[in-house]
Amino acid sequence: MLIKFRNFTTINVHIKSFELASGSAKMAAILALSTLGKQNSKVYLKDKVDTYQHVSTAYGKSRLIFNGALYTLLAIKKTLETAIEVDDEEKETELFRKLCNPYIVEWTLTNCLGFEKSSGESDIVDFNPWEGFHNNVTYACLIDFSNTQIQRWYEELALKYMTSQTCDKLIKSVSNSAIRKAERFGSFTAATFMFQTTVKAQFLPCSAQFTVSQLVYFYYGKSDEKFSIVRYLGRDLPKELIKRIGVRLVVMGAGAAIGTAVKPGTGTTIALLATDFLVTPIACNVVESIFEGEK
Repeated sequence: MLIKFRNFTTINVHIKSFELASGSAKMAAILALSTLGKQNSKVYLKDKVDTYQHVSTAYGKSRLIFNGALYTLLAIKKTLETAIEVDDEEKETELFRKLCNPYIVEWTLTNCLGFEKSSGESDIVDFNPWEGFHNNVTYACLIDFSNTQIQRWYEELALKYMTSQTCDKLIKSVSNSAIRKAERFGSFTAATFMFQTTVKAQFLPCSAQFTVSQLVYFYYGKSDEKFSIVRYLGRDLPKELIKRIGVRLVVMGAGAAIGTAVKPGTGTTIALLATDFLVTPIACNVVESIFEGEK
């Protein structure tokens, strides 16, 4: 009986040791799998922005400064173009006086500092490079706000009806994505991914701008043409879709890829904006001429 007890005890100890070893192995396996899962898991929607974050004084100031600078450059361009056509030196002086001394500055020079007013006998006395400046800047700021707000609403719709993985591709920041890809693969390899990434990430912004442009079109209309639903659905709408979404996505995707190869992040953004500003109008004119030729 003693031997049996010893054997039973020995067997029992072996079984307990095996169970402990198996439990330790299981725990180690679970821990390893959980660690691997954490390392390989991807966090989605890192670049998501709050729907009404742009409704702030800072956003309004930034848009006001940007659009004010843009229309100031257009006023300078208008003045230079007019000055080229003028041969008289006094008329040129009057042109640049109108450009450089608008409103309050002109009043200060004439009433406080004693500068003489222009005689008014010049042929260009009606020239005003700042004509419509306030209205144009205000309109541009409202359009920018509308574009941003509709884009945020589209993002909310995407979050509601699409998966997080799909939404992450649509809401992704192109610049941040270029930096992350460059850190993992290098700038040149990252550039090969950026065309597809940019097309997806810029789809909602382009769609929002297209929506705003169509709302403006319906509100103001074309004075020289009577609205026709057949012409709009058959010609105008497809043309605008190609110009404002299709062409822009291709151009911006190519620009982002080139910029990422040069300098991920900053270069991506600059190249994207530069190609959109310089190349997109040329490509849109080609599309316009194609549709005009089909009339």
